[in-house]
Amino acid sequence: MLVKRFTKEEIKEAVWNCGNEKAPGPDGFSFKFLKHFWILFETDFYAILDYFYVHGKINRGCNSSFITLIPKISDPQFINKFRPISLIGCISKVISKILATRLKGVIGSVVSDVQTAYIEGRSILEGPLIVNEIVSWAKKTKRQAMLFKVDFEKAFDSLNWGFLESVLSQMGFPALWRKWVTGILSSARTSILVNGSPTLEFDIQKGVRQGDPLSPLLFIIAMEALHVATVSALESGIYKGLKVANTGPTISHLLYADDALFVGEWTEENFHNLARMLRCFHLSSGLKVNFSKSQLYGVGVNDVDITRMATILDCKRGSFPFTYLGLPVGANMGLIKNWQPIVERFENKLSIWKARTLSFGGRVTLIKAVLGNLPTYFFSLFNAPVEVLKRLEKIRRKFLWGGCLENNKVSWVPWFKVIAPVEQGGLGIGSLTATNKALMVKWCVRFKNESSHFWVRVIKAIHEGIRGKSPIPLKGSIGGVWKNIVNMGRKSSHQHIDVQNKLTLKLGCGNNVYFWLDKWLGNFTLRARYPNLFMRESNKHCSVKQRYTITNEKVEWLWGSTNDLTEAGVMEEWNDCLRLLEGQNVGSKSDKWWWLSGDSAEPFQVSDLRNELDKIQLIPETKVLKWLTWLPKKVNCFMWRVVLNRIPTREALARRNITLPSVSCVLCNMVEESADHLLVTCQYAQQVWVAISLWIKIPLPRYLLSVVELLEFAQQQQQLSVNKKKAVYTIFATACWLLWRTRNDQIFNNKPKQVQKLVGEIKALSFLWINSRSKKLKIDWKTWCEFKVAW
Repeated sequence: MLVKRFTKEEIKEAVWNCGNEKAPGPDGFSFKFLKHFWILFETDFYAILDYFYVHGKINRGCNSSFITLIPKISDPQFINKFRPISLIGCISKVISKILATRLKGVIGSVVSDVQTAYIEGRSILEGPLIVNEIVSWAKKTKRQAMLFKVDFEKAFDSLNWGFLESVLSQMGFPALWRKWVTGILSSARTSILVNGSPTLEFDIQKGVRQGDPLSPLLFIIAMEALHVATVSALESGIYKGLKVANTGPTISHLLYADDALFVGEWTEENFHNLARMLRCFHLSSGLKVNFSKSQLYGVGVNDVDITRMATILDCKRGSFPFTYLGLPVGANMGLIKNWQPIVERFENKLSIWKARTLSFGGRVTLIKAVLGNLPTYFFSLFNAPVEVLKRLEKIRRKFLWGGCLENNKVSWVPWFKVIAPVEQGGLGIGSLTATNKALMVKWCVRFKNESSHFWVRVIKAIHEGIRGKSPIPLKGSIGGVWKNIVNMGRKSSHQHIDVQNKLTLKLGCGNNVYFWLDKWLGNFTLRARYPNLFMRESNKHCSVKQRYTITNEKVEWLWGSTNDLTEAGVMEEWNDCLRLLEGQNVGSKSDKWWWLSGDSAEPFQVSDLRNELDKIQLIPETKVLKWLTWLPKKVNCFMWRVVLNRIPTREALARRNITLPSVSCVLCNMVEESADHLLVTCQYAQQVWVAISLWIKIPLPRYLLSVVELLEFAQQQQQLSVNKKKAVYTIFATACWLLWRTRNDQIFNNKPKQVQKLVGEIKALSFLWINSRSKKLKIDWKTWCEFKVAW
């Protein structure tokens, strides 16, 4: 797989997987340009890749790059506060992309499970979860432990190439693959961008380029040597980690790219041996530990001993809580003050953005894409206090309605209606409460699916009791992150979403499924269904795999006890159990627990559970708008507010005790200005609708009195095709939008508009939106003006 010939399909896929607007390297080509003219470049790329396959070299000019300095902090004062990112040429990036794609397919099998960076199926959150649980366990059991947070000095830029090649060789990578990697590294040249202008090029002698798709994977392969050295030190007794339980793993270190955290017993010998091991690793790999930035933490140790040991190591003395991979460790996340960083981040975003310069649709997009995702990292591990959630929702609400924290604007629609799912009459923003719950429940699903992963083994060692096992274990006496996660799953059950019942099994080999305790045949356990059999079972925690054998491609189910089955009631249960198991397929693949969504089972998605929780918690709106992709988001949002009668008409403003010179409609000056009057029944609006009716050749009924009835009429035209219905709906929404704009122009700019001019604008704007936003439908202006579209 790693060294097979490059195919044209593989090359094209690599090009298409590169971002269109990524900053180009020295060659000046963007990938958008390459994709557009791919038919011209394809042959040349294939020839270059074919040459690289044989010789393992890239032309030095093709492997040039620019280094641009990206600030690590908001106001950098020193050069070490910048991160060097390489802007690589398109040819070199495509080669690296192909090799990286191939390497991703095998790297999970050659890199240990203590490394969680850049490997599919592993998560950055596993490290903070493990560390928090270790700290809680050590405090509960009164164990003395040390945590040593290592800072490598310029890690990516310091890696020794010879060391990397040696690691690749010892891991069994083919000689041709190693030749390719060496060729990419040794032929690299770069120049530094200073105020946008490049310096003279120079050769690179060590390190891997940040910005190269292959570099992160090569780096974690190099870091695997540190893992092997640590394991060797554990086995020889030179270094002592923490043994959580007799059957559990020994926890000695966690690695995420260049972030390393060592865990071990609190002994002076342990510290000295760890320092020696890191020194040896530095001499061989080039990765030097910056002890002045590294930090030492002690659990169950007094401050004097921590200070003394930190002085010996010449490192910083840390204290709890501290941050690991961006998340707090050892903090009481039930306290509001520990959530202040998230609140401040929300407020800082709000101060940067100018709500008034954005349309309503633009603000909705930003809330979904940014304000909805900012706390996701914290929400994935910690249960947010109610007051924090209220504060964050308040910030989102104020931004949506065009205000800031200091200035209050009118909130035209109740917030619970705004965040409700679209099918329930909301904007589909989603509540932060449901997001928090769904992200935490995801751990329960992952626990069932990832039984062999390191973090699961740690959780089992800490929380599984001596007497028995549970599908999701929890030792209530140990507080911390996992306890909150399991409790969150139980709280969801109280809201009519039973996590255990929502999981259904896609049975593989049955190795990770409890035969008696898991609900793997339906919404019941075999333990509950056959109590007499379970009572006589010798191994009550056996897996499904332990209860069958395959003979001549036929599955035979086994009885797990030497007890006689002829007792009253037992044989009947066994025969019934065999009938239930008859025809049950087993395979060689791993078992997977899927989420029941409606009548179908799918892989668990946070968004599915969040929407389910929102549907239960939020009150549905009776008036549900049909959203149309042919319309800009700002128009869809406007129509949503119109349907709810929540636009700032004079009647609505007066109802909110806002003083106005008059509440009469500005277009007809006769009737109180409400949304339905302004957009439907006003004399001016009726003239517009008559003109539109003549244009689209669909007579409008005289009894239409509201916008809701108007939109329903557009959708009920059975004689029209689907696309024609969409076109009519687009025209009606465009007319409402421009009627509102006309009303505002007359109030604020004193610019009245003739009906015919407005109708012309409706034709032009709807034509523009349909032509640009519908995927395949294209029409010419003349056809549109006559509304002779053949859809």
